Amino acid sequence: MQQLEGLTRAAAAPMEFPPSSGLTTSYDIAMLGSVKLTADPDVAAWLGKRPATEWDAGNSSKSQAKHGFSIADVDSLLDAPVLFAGRVVEPTHEEPRYLLLGVTADGRSAALVFARRGEKLRPISCRAMRKKEKEAYDAAT
Repeated sequence: MQQLEGLTRAAAAPMEFPPSSGLTTSYDIAMLGSVKLTADPDVAAWLGKRPATEWDAGNSSKSQAKHGFSIADVDSLLDAPVLFAGRVVEPTHEEPRYLLLGVTADGRSAALVFARRGEKLRPISCRAMRKKEKEAYDAAT
């Protein structure tokens, strides 16, 4: 496994973090198998501008029902500094997907998978961070 070249903390001014953060380009997610990430500096910079969200009906209720994260939780996650892990390259999807890590207003560690639609962020799923994600987030923040 290779380390990411850098992780980005998106806020008013994105910051790069060293590869010692602990998040790797490939790690296991129990339900999906192997997930591989790659850096995407353009999306990292875009996240620093706090893009507006655009939900579809299915995804807005899915994160709440399956994982206990509401639309308000995702908004609070995006209003605080987040760690941009990168673009998901495996498994592949028709539309590029990305992963960011952060903490909600009530202090829950969350992982948000999202797509970029023009200048809007479309949440796909929000769930609790996995152990390796939490370790990487804690090391970087």
